[in-house]
Amino acid sequence: MIPVYPLTEEALLPHIGSPVLAVLQDGQEHVGFLHQVRNGRLTIGAVPAVPASRDGSTIRSKAARTKAAQARKAAINPPAADQWQEDSWPDPFFQPLTPSSPPSPPSPPVAPAPVTLNIKSLAGFYLLFL
Repeated sequence: MIPVYPLTEEALLPHIGSPVLAVLQDGQEHVGFLHQVRNGRLTIGAVPAVPASRDGSTIRSKAARTKAAQARKAAINPPAADQWQEDSWPDPFFQPLTPSSPPSPPSPPVAPAPVTLNIKSLAGFYLLFL
């Protein structure tokens, strides 16, 4: 842990996106990634902040752009629907076996909402290296 001092906006701004520990004067501790510092307040979230480009739009990786393009193509050209219909089978008691779908994977844990803290309520602020 590396302490950050003085506890001012100017001292905290260079550390946006870094993992941090904020200790409040009442003893509460908040661990996460520094998202923003503005108007005497700072925001700490569970996931790293997405860096912004100079024009204010977010920067996306090549993989993210490729995935978005594939999603657009799939929306325009949906895959062909299964041609088999229940009514077309001659005997209602004799139907082909259909494989069951595999179990769905467990959903990922939901990250807690970002926390906004007043800089004046901080007793300590530390950079963490994971």
